[in-house]
Amino acid sequence: MTKNQLLSFLQSYSNSGSALGLSRVELLLDYLSHPEKKLKFVHVAGTNGKGSTIAFLSSVLSQAGYRVGRFQSPWIFDYEEQIRIGETLISEEDLIAVGKEVISCAKQMVKDGYEMPTEFEMLVPMAFLYFLKQNCDIVLLEVGLGGEGDATNVIPTPLISVITKISYDHMNYLGETIEEIAMAKAGIIKEGGKVVLSPQPREAEEVFSKRINLCHGDLFEWKEIPKEFVLGLKGGYQRENASLAYTTLLLLQQLGYEISNEDMKKGFESATWPGRFEVLKEQPLFLVDGAHNEDGARALAKALEETYPDKKFSVIIGILADKEYEKILDLMLPYANKVFCITPENPRALPKEDLKQVIVEKKKGLPVTCCESLFDALKESYYNDNEPTLAFGSLYYVGKIRKLFFDIDR
Repeated sequence: MTKNQLLSFLQSYSNSGSALGLSRVELLLDYLSHPEKKLKFVHVAGTNGKGSTIAFLSSVLSQAGYRVGRFQSPWIFDYEEQIRIGETLISEEDLIAVGKEVISCAKQMVKDGYEMPTEFEMLVPMAFLYFLKQNCDIVLLEVGLGGEGDATNVIPTPLISVITKISYDHMNYLGETIEEIAMAKAGIIKEGGKVVLSPQPREAEEVFSKRINLCHGDLFEWKEIPKEFVLGLKGGYQRENASLAYTTLLLLQQLGYEISNEDMKKGFESATWPGRFEVLKEQPLFLVDGAHNEDGARALAKALEETYPDKKFSVIIGILADKEYEKILDLMLPYANKVFCITPENPRALPKEDLKQVIVEKKKGLPVTCCESLFDALKESYYNDNEPTLAFGSLYYVGKIRKLFFDIDR
């Protein structure tokens, strides 16, 4: 089996049986003799900041000498990015090996009369198998969607359940209110589990308190990261993510993990995570950020205010129709001196013409151009005008921009 054949098979089930739930993945892991029961996890859910929090944790734990498994989605450049040891991606050979093993069991499930698992429900066990074969000391496991019904939640009680700040996102799956979204995320808190939370909206805090009490859990006090620590990830909003990681590391110390203050300092400073307030080029400035909801846009706006005060950008925007795009635009348009609209390659995309109409109505006199492709948007905004440029949106979209930019800029 080649990598293309593997991905073709997996992705042919990307939308099948898409209802959240654990029955298929639990059964698949039964066929695989439950590799997840032989691993130790830190399980990370939330709305924004999951990836950055894991990047900080991974960097510090690797600095301390631990073999750290990381499962994170979505991928930006390569499918293998979702499964890695520290910063090292799973090799194509190993991806195919664990993929074949999981697919063989999935096909046997179907022969035995059960439903075929989805792509994500096969990808998660692939990661577990790989981390077990690689003798990982600890696995940093990022929730795909929500929490309670997400395939990653098939694990037993983790070392720590970590939840980043809750805000509005994926409302069509998780609910229309902060309480409903928090209830879905709270599902990763298990019986007797230890919990670390970012500062939360009051409604979410109440949901988490009830869940922790119901599960006889133990909430660990959130602590600010020391001011003298330098962060490898830029943007003022990263201090909250870093503080969440710092609190988690303090708890891991209590659980017996040997992590020195020097490990922490070096780890936080060397952390990397593409697509988060990332400068692709200094002159002229080209900045990308994975802000794709209201909270992400608010954090990006604050980071721009702190880092580039009074600077205006040519802004490339592509937005999904099911996001709170009007609120996102209200936050981001003050930083634009012109806007280039594209339609992201996604069935849920807001058409560029509709996006332009909304922008024109919100900010009279702001030049707005519809572009047929990302290449055209880059050419018009950055290469023709030679002006500071900002592109933001979903990580898939930001990933395409990064790849295109580096391909052109070689």
